[in-house]
Amino acid sequence: MRAEHPFEAVGPRDVDALVREELAVSSSFRSWLLEQVGISTDSAALLGSRDSIAEVRAGAGDPATARGGVEIDLECDGERTLVVLATAVAIDGADSFSRPTAQLDRIRTRRERALEAEWDACHTVLLAPAETGATPGPSAESPFDATIALESLRDRLAARDTDRGDYRAALVDAAIERGARDTTDGGPPSIVDEYQSLVTEREPAFELRVGPDLETGSDDITRSGAPTRTDAATVGIEAPSLADDHRLVHDLERGTVDLRIPGAADHLQPFAARHAAAIPPATDLVTDGDALVLRLSVPPLDPDSSDVAPAIDETLETVRDLLTVSERVGKRGA
Repeated sequence: MRAEHPFEAVGPRDVDALVREELAVSSSFRSWLLEQVGISTDSAALLGSRDSIAEVRAGAGDPATARGGVEIDLECDGERTLVVLATAVAIDGADSFSRPTAQLDRIRTRRERALEAEWDACHTVLLAPAETGATPGPSAESPFDATIALESLRDRLAARDTDRGDYRAALVDAAIERGARDTTDGGPPSIVDEYQSLVTEREPAFELRVGPDLETGSDDITRSGAPTRTDAATVGIEAPSLADDHRLVHDLERGTVDLRIPGAADHLQPFAARHAAAIPPATDLVTDGDALVLRLSVPPLDPDSSDVAPAIDETLETVRDLLTVSERVGKRGA
């Protein structure tokens, strides 16, 4: 009698970790995966793997609606080749991976950046449950060169007929089943999809983080304003000019953009005086633990609005203003 291995919650990062380990230790798994992508295994040498750009979208506290990914670095016939494997455990009812949202834009952007950098070729692959109907084949609209159903990964592992294979197959099967339940329940707010798409179009250098993936620290803000939330309508923005230890967070529903500067709370007044020329006049300075938060109000984004572009354009102006502050502080110190 085989042992059973129930899982309460499985997210894409669990699947990613499994894929990365299999790539590292199993030559037969590497061959199988590369064959799905259309890469000849005779000429491919694995140079390494890493977590992909973390595009994590999740409902409140629910990792199963997130998306992850693995980047696989190969050498094929003397050429550097990158395989970007985008892992999707649950797809919302709007079929996010088959329409031009930020997820698709980011995959396209990653390919372009790879080819501009050290790689000679880049293959993009979607790994997702087959029954979601969200695993489109290559097309003019899709950024994916190939798709792999999670069911085929599960069956591949189960076919080993070993305890290790059974355990890993059970993990993937739990991801498939959990994803199906979450697809029925619905996904994150569509306003976030539209926001990400429009921001990526206007500022392709920005990297966006959504929901519980954000860690902004304590909720105890000791001066004016409410705490920074980290739910599905909260987006973290990373940009080249953002200082390394600063955090920039946009609360879409509340209509605020926060620049969080750690270690500056005890120096609020000197900070304000030192950087007065760069801080926008309407900025509210608040403290959160040892961090100083520069907060600006922007138009809240209404999910029922037919056109959020003007509000996003105004928000981006505010974001750029705060990035100017961050860059200046980073150069001079808080």
